[in-house]
Amino acid sequence: MTVWNADVPIPQMENLYEKISQLFDLVMEQMPLTSYMPKKKEKAYQKIRDYYSKDPGLTYRGEFRLNLKKGYQYQELLNQLREDTSFHEIDDGNNMSYAELAEEYENNGKEQEAIACYQKVYEEDFATMEGICIPESREYAAKSIAEIYRKKGDIDSAIQTLEGAFSDTESEDICIELIGILKEHQKLQKPDSMPFN
Repeated sequence: MTVWNADVPIPQMENLYEKISQLFDLVMEQMPLTSYMPKKKEKAYQKIRDYYSKDPGLTYRGEFRLNLKKGYQYQELLNQLREDTSFHEIDDGNNMSYAELAEEYENNGKEQEAIACYQKVYEEDFATMEGICIPESREYAAKSIAEIYRKKGDIDSAIQTLEGAFSDTESEDICIELIGILKEHQKLQKPDSMPFN
């Protein structure tokens, strides 16, 4: 009997889960060619998306086999299916957004992937997370990117991100954030002379 060590993947389990992933890839490839009703396709995509993106807790899959990128691919298929048909009966409230994906990457220490997803949020000007509506998604994304850079010690990139976002949005929140980081790192420039002297 194989004992599961939480720190090390088990080859037999990896082989099994790899076969499951290959089957799901086949489903993704073949499903659009089938004559299944949109409702059946949507349910299949949802189940596979959840398999990749929902943490089942203290299980082997939860520890080693979550794949948010794959989960997002299935969310994209769901979105496309909904656009291509008038079928919208199923909306399980679990749509993944780039914001969610970015936060997951960030929580797992994958800063570059998180920045790329936050950049998508910024560019596409949307961000909704379960239970939270973010009306100013550009501000949210820019501040999140700047915070990642700040934590990495790359203050110049954090400042550059906020300056660019302020230039785009003229947001008061971004301005306050920018002033705060400039002040914190003593990068505020004092004027040469005060007016009316």
